[in-house]
Amino acid sequence: MKILIVGLVFIVIFGFFLYGAKRGGFGGGSREVASASDSTTNSSRGQKINSATQANGESVTEQQTQSVVAQNTFSPLNPASRAKVLGILENKYKTHLNVTSNSAGYNAGIPHRLSGTVNYEKEEGENNFAMIQRFLNEFAPVLAIDHPEQLESGETQMATLGQITVFRQSYGGVPVDGALIRVHQDSQGSIFMVNSSYMPNVSSVDVTELFSSDKATQLVKDDIAKDATGDPSQAAKISAPLKVIHQFREGGVVAACWKITVSQPWIGAKGSGIYFINIRSGVFERLPGAVE
Repeated sequence: MKILIVGLVFIVIFGFFLYGAKRGGFGGGSREVASASDSTTNSSRGQKINSATQANGESVTEQQTQSVVAQNTFSPLNPASRAKVLGILENKYKTHLNVTSNSAGYNAGIPHRLSGTVNYEKEEGENNFAMIQRFLNEFAPVLAIDHPEQLESGETQMATLGQITVFRQSYGGVPVDGALIRVHQDSQGSIFMVNSSYMPNVSSVDVTELFSSDKATQLVKDDIAKDATGDPSQAAKISAPLKVIHQFREGGVVAACWKITVSQPWIGAKGSGIYFINIRSGVFERLPGAVE
């Protein structure tokens, strides 16, 4: 009797182990199956995402552009950032573009020319001027234009190859001295070059006057008197002060200034110059130039 009971117990235990083996073990095998199932699911999801990306390549490219610009690490003054956006735009418009930057001086490293044909098309109901504005907004990072809204509409000039649309930069109602964007189009309307003298980082400039225009004019007169030579009866020609934003050649400081041009005929060509007087401190510099 005892032998029969022991035999029954042995059969039950042996059957239990067989059942467990068929199920893949006690817990471990089932986890492996589940893991493999999850892996298959993730793989199929990945394929769906890739298919969606390929099917909507153009929209993804636009999202990439926005993503790069939106990153906290992006800076239009960073060559690597600009190159990344340029690559995305070249892919989007199926073209090759060249960016030329200033190699030396106070604005070294800032792009001054974009060349290469871009077949930029008008949207429904859009005129040529609005199309160019849209183009500049999109390509602004490539040209280190940190605030496209500072570009004011200018004139359109006819050229040998087509036409040139000119934009002028201003901030707080004050023009940025010499800062222009010139967009060149051929006879078919395709954009093939952009010239830029845009000045980045002017949005922090304080345009409040502390040094008056009258003081600026007197400062210029006093400075001229120091170097007076020749026939004193020929009075210097001094222009009316014009408020502009200017970047000083020494130190690279960007500030709101009074711009005054002078001409001293008795000195000849060397007598012509342009004064920039900081409207807050009275600090000034004189650059060679003709009366405007």
